[in-house]
Amino acid sequence: MITLIISILLLTGCTHIEPYSFPEEFQSSTELTYKGHKVREFKEYNRGELRRRYFGYKDENDKIIYHGLYEGYYEGKVTEKTLYIQNIPEFRIITDPDGKLFAHEIYKNGERWDGKFLIGDFPLFFIFKDGNNISTQDLKSGKVLTEGDWRNGKKWNGSFFNFEDCKIDYYKDGKLVNKKTTSDAMGEH
Repeated sequence: MITLIISILLLTGCTHIEPYSFPEEFQSSTELTYKGHKVREFKEYNRGELRRRYFGYKDENDKIIYHGLYEGYYEGKVTEKTLYIQNIPEFRIITDPDGKLFAHEIYKNGERWDGKFLIGDFPLFFIFKDGNNISTQDLKSGKVLTEGDWRNGKKWNGSFFNFEDCKIDYYKDGKLVNKKTTSDAMGEH
C-alpha cells in the first residue's frame, strides 16, 4: 500500500514531498512488540545535532534491525526517509535541505525496482524500471551516461553501467560488443 501511494505521488510529477502518514505501528514513540521483539525509537547525534532517527530492535547479536521509519537529517532538516520492514527497505526518498525531491527509490523484496537511485559513493543516478537499470545519469549535470533496453531479463541493446569493474558495457542484440571507461563514455554524450 505504501509503495502504491509513493508511486502515485511520483508518477503525478510530485517534486516536493509533503509530510505523509505511515502505518500507525510506526508512528508511536513508545515501545511495541513485533514478532517477539521490542521495537523502539533510536536517535543518533553528532556534536549535539540530530543526524539519524529510526525505529528498530536489536537481534540476539545486539545488531540493530531497522523496522519502521528511518530519517536522516542534514542541517537540522529531514533529507532522507526510508521505510524498513525487518531490515528490508520498502522505499526511500531523498530531498535537498529545502525539501525538493532529489531521488526516489522503490524496492521489491529488498531489491531495487523502480525509481532514481543513489548507490554507494558513485556520483551518478541509477534509473531502474521493473528491477532493471535502464539508465545512468551524472549526478551534477544530469547528463545521460548509459541508456539501454532489456529483453527477457537480459541486457539487449544500448549501454549499461557494470558495477563489477565500473565501466560501461555496450550491447547489440543481447551480445556484449564494446566496453569503455566512464570517462571515455562521458566524452561521447
